[in-house]
Amino acid sequence: MQSQMDDLNTSLDNMQKNQAELAVKVEDLSKNLNSSSESMKDISGQMDRLTSRLDEIDVSMNKRVNAIGQTIRKQQEQEAALLPAKIYNDAYNAFLNNNFDGSATGFKAYLSKFPGGENAEGAYFYLGESLYLKERWQESALAYANVLEKFPKSARVPAARLKYAMALLKLPEDKKAEALKYLQSVVK
Repeated sequence: MQSQMDDLNTSLDNMQKNQAELAVKVEDLSKNLNSSSESMKDISGQMDRLTSRLDEIDVSMNKRVNAIGQTIRKQQEQEAALLPAKIYNDAYNAFLNNNFDGSATGFKAYLSKFPGGENAEGAYFYLGESLYLKERWQESALAYANVLEKFPKSARVPAARLKYAMALLKLPEDKKAEALKYLQSVVK
């Protein structure tokens, strides 16, 4: 019995030692957990600051992108405003350089994109001139007719009447009477 008591005492001592070791380990784990918790709080604070900074950068970038977009829109509007004049001037320069195919193409492009543009009257007239000089009588007459119809108060009307009549004279016989009528209106 004594030996059983001694065994029980030894077991009890071992259990107490184990309990003491476990208590130390639990205390170490608690300290580590508290330390980790503090680190997590620090990391969370850093994440909040980074998030705030990223938000600031995002706002700044959006402002810059919007400013660039507005600048691009303004440039496109300016280019679009220059486009009709450029198309017309290129076609007119082709006409002046006796490039009648190029001028006809340019004036047609101008009129298809800007039928009511400020140079539409001139575009129709010089289209007629270009086509007349290429001996494309029907198309030429149509271009001059557009000047007469769409711009009746134009200073180019007398020249357009004459050229219209001349183009009609180049067409089959059934247009001769109309051509004579326009020729007579020019003489008046």
